[in-house]
Amino acid sequence: MKILFLGGTGFVGRHMVAAALAKGHQVTLFNRNNTNTDLFPEAERLEGNRDGNLDALKGHNWDAVVDVNGYLPRLVRDSLTLLKGSVGRYLFISAANACDWEIAKNNDHADEETPRVTMTNPASEEYWGADYGGLKALCELEVEKHFPDCSSILRLGVVAGPHDPTDRVTYWVDRVARGGEILVPALPEDPIRFIDVRDLADFTLKVIENRLDGIFHTLGKPLSWQDWLDACQSESGSDVTYRWVNDTNFLAEHIDLQQRPFGTLPMMFEGALEDIDWRCDKAVSAGLKYSDPAATARDILAWHKTRQLHQEESSEQLALRTALDWDNKEAGNYWMAGLTVSQESELLVRWAKH
Repeated sequence: MKILFLGGTGFVGRHMVAAALAKGHQVTLFNRNNTNTDLFPEAERLEGNRDGNLDALKGHNWDAVVDVNGYLPRLVRDSLTLLKGSVGRYLFISAANACDWEIAKNNDHADEETPRVTMTNPASEEYWGADYGGLKALCELEVEKHFPDCSSILRLGVVAGPHDPTDRVTYWVDRVARGGEILVPALPEDPIRFIDVRDLADFTLKVIENRLDGIFHTLGKPLSWQDWLDACQSESGSDVTYRWVNDTNFLAEHIDLQQRPFGTLPMMFEGALEDIDWRCDKAVSAGLKYSDPAATARDILAWHKTRQLHQEESSEQLALRTALDWDNKEAGNYWMAGLTVSQESELLVRWAKH
């Protein structure tokens, strides 16, 4: 099959492209050609910009397009309009945030039929903030409008794996590998949920190849904090002890929980990702498979060992929008989530006296 990727060299898209090439598909990448330009030399490259420069997409045909980096409805609409008639299927990467979490909480679960969240300001373009979910919901509506009989929407939660720029899951893999006493902002039996990016990539190809229509929740299989940290420990062989600090008020009192773009204690405040029963049965029935968490931890650790990151904060605090900019070189040099060594040590001392 001929597959077009809008994006494709960041994190999620990178693994999807790799999976497509490994299966023998013909891949075209459309992006600004600024990020990881050495990747996938065998793929065709079209250079442009979603915001006003889509000309390179004209005059081509593909069996499917994977829209990896659609955040703003007007830009997604531009791509949909131009590609109408040129691609057989439009697959849009969305997020669980597109669901109305309040309705889901009242129903004790969320599935593909849960109503979308609505926005009071649909013209907002602050996709890196509180409007993220609402904008994703509007993007979904555009996809369904323009490709009513041949569109697929994958709703993601936290995605983990090599090359993850958020460090939400990577922090815990690294922290366990360093050993010692670890501050964990949860109880051992509390749930933690993420999906291995390779599982997501494999499922994306299944959806395209099998021409599966509609919305699919792909948030991963929940497991307990204890099981996840034990999986990390089994791969690193470190000597660790856990200090279970499930006191939100204590933590908020003694540390800025938003000091880093993706959280000072990542995976602690994922909210509805843990509070709601996110049902992914539809995706599992369609072929989504989950990797062993230990394999995810092993591969993250192997990749992480190739990085060189500053332990302390950047001189100019990186905001969430900056962190989401794939071309930002500074962001790649600093932890996007997690405690520093000194912060954790101080918190552990304070907790012992608590």
